[in-house]
Amino acid sequence: MRTTVAAPICPIIPPHIFNRLTQSHDPELQRLGLRGLQITARLRAQRSANEPLLEGVAADTPGLLTRTVYTASHQESLPGRIVRSEGGKATGDTAEDQAYDGAAIV
Repeated sequence: MRTTVAAPICPIIPPHIFNRLTQSHDPELQRLGLRGLQITARLRAQRSANEPLLEGVAADTPGLLTRTVYTASHQESLPGRIVRSEGGKATGDTAEDQAYDGAAIV
């Protein structure tokens, strides 16, 4: 039995996840993996087309980070609750703090 989530929000899904889905024996997972690859290819093309317009903006604009880390508390209801926002103190939870710190690098 497959559980569905009403409104999933996951801003970054690595392409290898979509590739893996396309290799599934489940036709629905194959379809979702292919759709994910198609959507991300289109988004990458749009970002590439806009790069000349944004040259130097992020590097020259201090305070541009607006990181927000959520937890789903081991559930499937998304987006979950906010555990840390931009400028907030470390939570003490390794995964949450790594997600926050890593978001500044992406």
